[in-house]
Amino acid sequence: GQYLDSAQNVCRACPFGQVAKMGMQNDACIQCTPGQTPNTDNTECDTCELGRYGTPRLICHDCAVGKYQDDKGETDCKNCRVNRYGVALFDKHGQQRPAVSNTECVSCPTNPDQTTGGITGADTKDACLCPKTAFYQTKDDFNDTKCVPCPEGADCSARNGIHLAEVVALPGYWRTDLDGDKFSSCALGYNPLIGEELAYLRCCPIDAST
Repeated sequence: GQYLDSAQNVCRACPFGQVAKMGMQNDACIQCTPGQTPNTDNTECDTCELGRYGTPRLICHDCAVGKYQDDKGETDCKNCRVNRYGVALFDKHGQQRPAVSNTECVSCPTNPDQTTGGITGADTKDACLCPKTAFYQTKDDFNDTKCVPCPEGADCSARNGIHLAEVVALPGYWRTDLDGDKFSSCALGYNPLIGEELAYLRCCPIDAST
């Protein structure tokens, strides 16, 4: 961990970020690179381990929740992939540890298949949303996401994770209030022979000025 200052013929400690090999006469220190950190004796550049990344200041940090690292000596972490999210992990001693693989990122719930909508690096289950078109989203008694089939006469296609108040009626349908999940056909109030046509014109006119 020291180098020889030949001008004054004395040994000096390497500055932080540099090392000198053990058991060698070192005329200069060796610079560690990002993805490495000096060991406690300043005799070796240790590589950042799995689940960690190195900074330009030559310090190794754990990957944050929602990220992982399955290689050593890297300078950043990888995001949990689409439709997965990160959770806190613990070793056998109860100490929190970083993820070392994408498989340690948890898959979004299925039945139906929930989605992060193309987002990577999700760090909470709340990033998993009910798929649009077929479902709207609410919470169950345990405050978990619940996917409810899109009601007949409703359009749930605006976005993934849409809430009931954001759902709109299809042409020819209506509902009495934003909290209601019943969408009624306007055709019920017309002669059955032309009811559908009149309902469309009444509830969703082609010419909004008329």
